[in-house]
Amino acid sequence: MTKEMSVSEFHKLSHAEHHKLATAHKLMMDEHEGGSPAHGFHKTAHEAHTAISAFHKNAMEKAVTDELNKADRPGDITATVENAVAAYFAKIGATLIPTLVSAVTPNRPGIIAVPRAGAQAIPERPNVPEEFLKLAEVE
Repeated sequence: MTKEMSVSEFHKLSHAEHHKLATAHKLMMDEHEGGSPAHGFHKTAHEAHTAISAFHKNAMEKAVTDELNKADRPGDITATVENAVAAYFAKIGATLIPTLVSAVTPNRPGIIAVPRAGAQAIPERPNVPEEFLKLAEVE
């Protein structure tokens, strides 16, 4: 698919190609005796190409409809995102959502830091320069 080719054109070409292949396999299937391996192969290939052709036909029709309706869609997706978020929160309702979840280290109850012999004592205040105290503050 080239950049210049639209999605609907891609599906149109794919539909045509698979329809051609399905027809060819149908013709070959009819030339072979029923129950023979060649008949079975062409029958399976005909069914597969028919299904793929139908998929591309439906996708082509949907793509054409989508391209025609582009003007109806808002350029700004803010409302769409807000509606999706509102729908999500309406769906979860009053379900509790975990907060203060740490991805680096877990906050396990009852586990405290214990200094080893000879180690520095854990300071009451963080050991940071004055200008960064606000960043290290714990509420």
